[in-house]
Amino acid sequence: MRPASSQRGYALLAALVVTALAAVFAAAAVAAVSARQSIVGADVANARAQAGAKQALARVCLELRRHPAALEGELSSAATTAGDESWQASWASAGAGAGIVWPAVVVRAEATRGAARRRLSATVQLRAEPVPQGIVTGGDVELQAPLRVTGSGLYCGGCLRGREWLELGSPDPAGGAPPPADGVHGDVWPQAGVHALGNEWAAGEEIHAGLEADGQYPFDTDVHTGDNEVSRFVAAPDASLLVALRDAAVAPGAALHDGALDLAMLPLSRPLILGAGPGDDGYVVVVAAAEGADLRLTGARPPGACPIVLVVLGAAALGEPGVPTAFDGALLVLGSLRVCGPTVLGGHLFARDLLVSAPLSVEIAGDWRQRQLAGLVSPALVSLDGP
Repeated sequence: MRPASSQRGYALLAALVVTALAAVFAAAAVAAVSARQSIVGADVANARAQAGAKQALARVCLELRRHPAALEGELSSAATTAGDESWQASWASAGAGAGIVWPAVVVRAEATRGAARRRLSATVQLRAEPVPQGIVTGGDVELQAPLRVTGSGLYCGGCLRGREWLELGSPDPAGGAPPPADGVHGDVWPQAGVHALGNEWAAGEEIHAGLEADGQYPFDTDVHTGDNEVSRFVAAPDASLLVALRDAAVAPGAALHDGALDLAMLPLSRPLILGAGPGDDGYVVVVAAAEGADLRLTGARPPGACPIVLVVLGAAALGEPGVPTAFDGALLVLGSLRVCGPTVLGGHLFARDLLVSAPLSVEIAGDWRQRQLAGLVSPALVSLDGP
């Protein structure tokens, strides 16, 4: 039999071993928990940094939507003291080349969250909003005076009356020039023509458009041709576009008085409140017509003035008898538009319905896709490398 003191010694040694093992297991558990917390924290930081990089890209797209002429620039956010989050982005023109239809930029963005860092690069095309492109009406067009359209067809969601008043393209006194091309939807209709979801009338009589008709308007299409391609081009501007235009709009100030907007009194260049950079893409003005009344649009902007995107919430009367009205940019009238005086618009036109009772000229430049207007750009992501 072993002495009692020896047994007590073994018991003490066993207790020490057990205590040591417990301490080791406890330390391992603490380390495991700590490691898991570190991994979770790193995952959260990486996710936040990734979200920051995507936010930077979104902010660049918003800037390009409002100022499409600024094909180079930089944006950044200040680091927050609490979360140590920040992002920065830069962009530059992707250049031009054969087959390039829309301007494009290459965007590079970087975001950090603590020690986490995420980068991305993307190519963004600056495409035009579907409406307005060219001269478009959601409903009927009635011509009682000359309408001259250059560089576009006439896209009509209803019926056209007064086809004899419409001239597409530049006049050809010699009669030897080829038919004018459609510079807006030439991929659908190579030659400029009327494209109506309803009927066409000329000199008070209904006509049938197309090559199989009497040949007077061979490039027109209407309900009788069975061509409904125009339906996707004549929808009214959607709500999201109108919200974006309102957010980017400049107040008309003194130019709006007593139910009339004098275009000549609007700023001739982009107001400084909209930021620095090239101003040849213009700015946006949104005006609401009084209930039950037309907003009167008058005045001629001088040569060299920047373009404007003018949005009328309601109906409008354009021009006044005997007094020229002129501006470059785009006109979106969500109600009916009456042309009451001689008017020249260098750009796009949309109206719910159109009545032309005084000469109207709408001129779409051949390079309009490369000269986007403020507020009417729809940035499209064509490539993305990154999170």
